[in-house]
Amino acid sequence: CILLWALCVYKEFRNIWLTLEGIWQLPRTPETVLRDNKLQSLSKLRFKWLASTCITRFVIATVLLISGTQWLARTTSITELMLNAVALNAILDVDEFLFAGFTPLSIQVAIEKLEPITIRQSRRRSQSESLVLFLLLLFTALFPYLALLQPLGQTMLAVKWNLCAGNQQFVVAKNTNSQVIVGFETGSALSEAANTVLQLAVERQVHQSPDDRYGYYISFELPSIFERARSRTMAQESDQFSFCIETDHLDPGGSLHGDPVLWYNVAAPRLRTAAALLGREDVDSCEQAADLCNRTDAQLLRMVCGRTCNCTDPHHFPWLKVPAQGCQTSCLNEAVREFKWEQCQDQPTDGTWSELWDGYVPTLNHWLGADISQSTTFYNDILQWLAAVKALGCPALGDPKFKFEVTGAREWCAGDPNFFRPLALTCPVSCGCLAENPPSYCPPCSANSSA
Repeated sequence: CILLWALCVYKEFRNIWLTLEGIWQLPRTPETVLRDNKLQSLSKLRFKWLASTCITRFVIATVLLISGTQWLARTTSITELMLNAVALNAILDVDEFLFAGFTPLSIQVAIEKLEPITIRQSRRRSQSESLVLFLLLLFTALFPYLALLQPLGQTMLAVKWNLCAGNQQFVVAKNTNSQVIVGFETGSALSEAANTVLQLAVERQVHQSPDDRYGYYISFELPSIFERARSRTMAQESDQFSFCIETDHLDPGGSLHGDPVLWYNVAAPRLRTAAALLGREDVDSCEQAADLCNRTDAQLLRMVCGRTCNCTDPHHFPWLKVPAQGCQTSCLNEAVREFKWEQCQDQPTDGTWSELWDGYVPTLNHWLGADISQSTTFYNDILQWLAAVKALGCPALGDPKFKFEVTGAREWCAGDPNFFRPLALTCPVSCGCLAENPPSYCPPCSANSSA
């Protein structure tokens, strides 16, 4: 478009030059002589007016050439580029529009009847013009590219690199009180999966029958609570139902089994969304997604499938068995209630005990979003700590050296509301649950049934 615009301006330059050359050839007399529709001579005053007009046209065309080229070079949209080029070309035709619209018809006819002024041509002149036109064309092709387009392209690449290159998967902020700059990794895979499932939910809903009141992936809420539902934390989402979704509703024999409203508006959309977020579509039962339960990003799946994901099993590994990681409080309470019918005794120091602690480091890595093995000293300390706990068994949790979780100040027996449920369910005796006034985190086992 820049080249075409320059050619339009060069055409105007050539018309100006030919006009100036034509009037220069005419003799100057006191009066303008027009005979037989042919200019014989020009008056000096009329020659000065015509010459000044040509100079003015040349200045305007030059300014338009420079500013128009810069304008087109800064236009990034193809559609706007074409429109801008047409608009610039229209400016050059303004004088012709004015002549055709406002000049009396008699004058227009008289000008059309004028015979053209003959311009003397020669072979040398023709060759010179060809050379000049070639150089102008070459200049028009190279100069705008080197002076305008190439720097603009480099600037856009630099902006793209600054905005999009490198690691973009983190959020950072400064604490003005402590003056510490803090951040966390956002996890691109989960974000991309969430966006994909959101698009899938919208597409499914768009093509769904208007008579179907329920969403396949979407849990519809009342307008008055939509914003609250949109901003709930996982712990709040898990605790909003007073019943365990899988055992009370999905399992045959549950007190709410077969309730269509709960299935279509609560269980089904959440189950399908949970599985789709983990890369599995068209899931209609917890058993179909059982192998995904232990993933750190399977919070919604653990909420819907509390029994399948072992939230209701008091003897299963404690990692991620908390409301903040998806397990409903109602499901966790079922696990606690089972202790009323069991002996109150510590987990034996056997293979199951070692397997419990083997899952700690991988889960901790996913939970922290970092590989703790990269910190050699810290990682070695954790391995030594785990080896000692595996060897000592449950009594280690009562030892001041081992009673606190290694990455924080939480007691193993009390649990961490964001990471693991109380190990008092695994080691009730070592956690002091047989005391006269046992801690609140202890399960309701009886001292008389202790082994």
